Amino acid sequence: MKNHKTLVQKAISIKYYGQRIFTAPPNSQGIALLFLCKLFEKNKLNNKNININEFFKLKKESFFYRDKYCIDPKLSKFTKKIFTQKIIKWKKLNNYSNKKVSGDTSTLVVIDKNGNAVSWVQSLFEEFGSGIVSPSTGVVFHNRLYLENLIKTKSNYLRPGKRPFHTLCPAIVLNNNKCDMVIATPGDHGQPQTIYQILHHVYKNNLTIQSAINKPRIRHDSGKQILLEKDFYFKNTNLNIKKYNKPNRIFGGVTAIKRKNNIALSRGVDKRRNCF
Repeated sequence: MKNHKTLVQKAISIKYYGQRIFTAPPNSQGIALLFLCKLFEKNKLNNKNININEFFKLKKESFFYRDKYCIDPKLSKFTKKIFTQKIIKWKKLNNYSNKKVSGDTSTLVVIDKNGNAVSWVQSLFEEFGSGIVSPSTGVVFHNRLYLENLIKTKSNYLRPGKRPFHTLCPAIVLNNNKCDMVIATPGDHGQPQTIYQILHHVYKNNLTIQSAINKPRIRHDSGKQILLEKDFYFKNTNLNIKKYNKPNRIFGGVTAIKRKNNIALSRGVDKRRNCF
C-alpha cells in the first residue's frame, strides 16, 4: 500500500424535479443514478407508477454508460458535457447484463442541527472481502477486483495500479442549497435503481420518506428478467417477471433522512434488511 494515495473528489450532480441530486463520481457507479433520474424526467412519464417497460429500457441505457465511464478516474473520460450529450441523444440499446454477486455492505446517513450531512457506504463486496487481513491494522481488504474484466476491448479491464469499479452509490439532495435528504442503500447493482425509485416517490409523487421506502420495488439484473416485489403494479409486458411475495434483501435496505418543511427531520428505515 506504499503507493496508495486517497483521492478527495468533487461530487457530481444534476437537477431533478427542482432538487439537486449529488452522488459519488467515477470509479463509483453514481452516474447510473443520475442517468436514471434525468432520463425518466426527460421522457416526461406522467404516471405515478413506474412503468416496467420504460424502467427496463432506461435502466439498460444508464448502466451501459455506467460501465463505460465508471472506471479509474485517471482513465475515465466522463465529463458533464458528455453526460449532457448522452441524455440529449439517448437511444434504445441492445440487451445488457451484469454479474450477479453477493455482498456485505453497511450504510450510515446523518444530518446534524447545523445542516451538515453525510451519506456513507462501506463495503467489502463479498461477505469477508478478499479474506485477507492486514496484520498491522486489522483492516480487511475488499475484493472489488472480482468485477474487473481480463478482456482489453472492455472499458473496465484489469491493469496494474488501477482503481477498480465499485457499486457504492451514496446520495445527498439539496433544495435551494440546503440539505433536503440524505440517502444510501446496500444492494450492489441495485443501489442506483433503488435510490431512484425512492427519489421518484418523494419528489414526483410527494410521498413521505417512510411511505416511499415501503412502496414495492423493481429491479433488473440481466436478460429480460425483471424482479418485482409483491403488489408492484404492472401491465402489458413481454418481459419475464419474477415476483417476490415476501420482503427480500435483493431490493435494498434504504436508510434515509428527509427534511420536512425546511425544519423538522424525518427518518426512513427499510424493513427489508434493517430492524427498527
